[in-house]
Amino acid sequence: MRRVNTENTKGRHKEARRNLCGLCEKLCVLCVNSFSSTARASLLAVFLILTGCGANSTVLRSGKETPTESNAAGAVSSFATDLESMRTAKFSVILVLRRRDGGPIDGEDRGVIRLQTTDVNRRVASDDDRAFLIGSNFQLLPANMKALYDRFVVEDYSPPAVANTNASANVNK
Repeated sequence: MRRVNTENTKGRHKEARRNLCGLCEKLCVLCVNSFSSTARASLLAVFLILTGCGANSTVLRSGKETPTESNAAGAVSSFATDLESMRTAKFSVILVLRRRDGGPIDGEDRGVIRLQTTDVNRRVASDDDRAFLIGSNFQLLPANMKALYDRFVVEDYSPPAVANTNASANVNK
């Protein structure tokens, strides 16, 4: 039978015990004093496997805080961002609706907008609820446009219509 250097073993156990929490330390002391070296190794292996699945609190606390966004170029208004997203979506009709008194768009206004623009692709409240952007791939019906013009100030940001260059080329043939 092989004899183990007990001084060296005790030193390693002390070091291991220092790194464990109070409950773990008591379990290690019990293992060292009560069981044979094979039993200690087996119990220690089982214990480490069972406790190794939990998260390490020091690692969890050591993470960097999420940096705050800083816009060095200046803050872009939500209206400009929303309008640019409408243009990026390549809608053929882009309308901006604002209340005539310049106030925020309330629930009743939203109901009218929803009713008159049921078939549009996108509706977005913007500019602190003082503007409503509408993006569509087709023209709204004239009756719906009249209802919107009667209630709101309507700004048209639609891209210019593309002229058909092939139409004049076919006329000369």
